[in-house]
Amino acid sequence: MVKRRGFTLMEVMVAVMILAVALPALIKSVGSNLNNVSHLKEKTVAEWVALNRITELQATHAWPDVGLSNGTDTQAGIEWRWQIKISETPEKDMRRVDVEVRLRQKDKNPIASLQGYLGKPV
Repeated sequence: MVKRRGFTLMEVMVAVMILAVALPALIKSVGSNLNNVSHLKEKTVAEWVALNRITELQATHAWPDVGLSNGTDTQAGIEWRWQIKISETPEKDMRRVDVEVRLRQKDKNPIASLQGYLGKPV
């Protein structure tokens, strides 16, 4: 009598059923991780754009007027929209700088926002 090795039909069906349950969950998890990676990349680059705006004001020893200014900046091959709000502070020789960065003009919430202070140049 010859002994045959292999899987029974029942074992194959159980294995297929386990795969059928596990694969969709795995695919969903991978998709979610890819979305998170994309969001984190956008947030990181947007924060760089905001930091660059504040650093530029500090490096040029600017004393900007109180108010709003808008512009665009290209970083990582993406065009970003930024808005800077300059405000007075209780200290007359300091200005508060709030920078918001959006991917699109119509975006309600900024991807990144940063706050800094400028001292009046001497």
